[in-house]
Amino acid sequence: MATLRQRFNRSSRTRTIVLCALCDALLIVSCFFTVPLGPVPFTLQTLVVLLIALILTPRQAVVTVAIYLLLGAVGLPFFSSMTGGLGHLLGPTGGFLFSYLIIAFGGSWLRGFLVRRHLNMLVTDVIVIILMLAVSYLIGWAWYMVVAGLTPLEAFAGAVAPFIVIDVCKGIAAAIVASPVRIAVGPGVVGYVIDESDIPDEEDFEVPGEEAGEETAAETAAEETPSEESAGTPADKTATETS
Repeated sequence: MATLRQRFNRSSRTRTIVLCALCDALLIVSCFFTVPLGPVPFTLQTLVVLLIALILTPRQAVVTVAIYLLLGAVGLPFFSSMTGGLGHLLGPTGGFLFSYLIIAFGGSWLRGFLVRRHLNMLVTDVIVIILMLAVSYLIGWAWYMVVAGLTPLEAFAGAVAPFIVIDVCKGIAAAIVASPVRIAVGPGVVGYVIDESDIPDEEDFEVPGEEAGEETAAETAAEETPSEESAGTPADKTATETS
């Protein structure tokens, strides 16, 4: 029979696979909401990537985003405006897509680092979101400037400035959603919040009614066993009464 720890680990792996698949599905669906705002369209992809970094471990986060980028690179319409292909990934806005890998892994790692030092959860999420957006802007801005052949100011005005306020709102939304999701998912998925020592052992649990059942069985056995005073043959009892 599997121990409690083994059952806990299997349950955690199942929840991890389901959660990562749901995050990939959210990334895919997010590309359907596209609003043209110049050379770089507005989508909800950044919101989902921020959420991924806040609820998954670094390895889970980077694998989830990598699967999404790979599916889009092979031609599936999973990028903005329902486009796909390696050309889109290597185009002027490809830097933002590649930055998702970095900020998903780095943001998740940073959050775990701060949580282990007992920093307030909300403060931790705010710090991680700000740094993630800054890194994404830096990579996307530099990529766009080089590929499009623009000056730094032109690239910033076209690819970064229009999205700052919008992305801050996305970050707030990600922080609000992440907290209840972490609570719902539970230990074993967000692995850097729950230590291995916190997983309960088999002896920490008692089966309900087991102890009471043992006591009842012992009492029943005691009642059925003849006492020393009542022990003896019928002949002995007759002789005693006659005398």
